[in-house]
Amino acid sequence: MADFQPGGNYEGADLEDADLADKDISGANFSGANLRCAEFYNTNANGADFRNANLGEATFDNGADLRNADLRGVNLADCCFMGEQLQGAKYDDDTKFPSGFDPATRGMVRA
Repeated sequence: MADFQPGGNYEGADLEDADLADKDISGANFSGANLRCAEFYNTNANGADFRNANLGEATFDNGADLRNADLRGVNLADCCFMGEQLQGAKYDDDTKFPSGFDPATRGMVRA
């Protein structure tokens, strides 16, 4: 398992089922990484880069901080969102959301 650090580079890494609970991964690069089924409980991912990462079935809960994160090209349709912070997070036309999820009301920014 990776030793997660703020600003770390995990581009393209296979991190399926990663336990990111209570971790500070702010500003880290996870672009193209496999984070399927990862757990983001009380995780500081402020400003992290998740472009084109696999976040299928990931759980964001208990104050997970995704403010200013880059979520362009990410399929979030089957993720569980409860109590997360998304203000300023970037998304684009390729970002997929769960049914009924409105990124604008969550403070996300179309990039």
